[in-house]
Amino acid sequence: MSFENLRTAVRGGVILPGDSDFDRAAQPWNTTVAQSVAAIVEVADTLDVATVLELVGKPPDEFSDLLILIICCHSS
Repeated sequence: MSFENLRTAVRGGVILPGDSDFDRAAQPWNTTVAQSVAAIVEVADTLDVATVLELVGKPPDEFSDLLILIICCHSS
């Protein structure tokens, strides 16, 4: 599974390096810890969360040892 394929594996948005909004989205909230973000997933639902966790838990692949931010949005 590649990062590009991650876009089709989840219903939410996926932001990758090179995307116009990647730098803004990857901005750390805690700047005392060095973070190398590989991808940002804006999950649509719990199935997206489960899909991302399943993908990153299957080494060896390009997801191993990389930080993938999962952003959850709640509607009120």
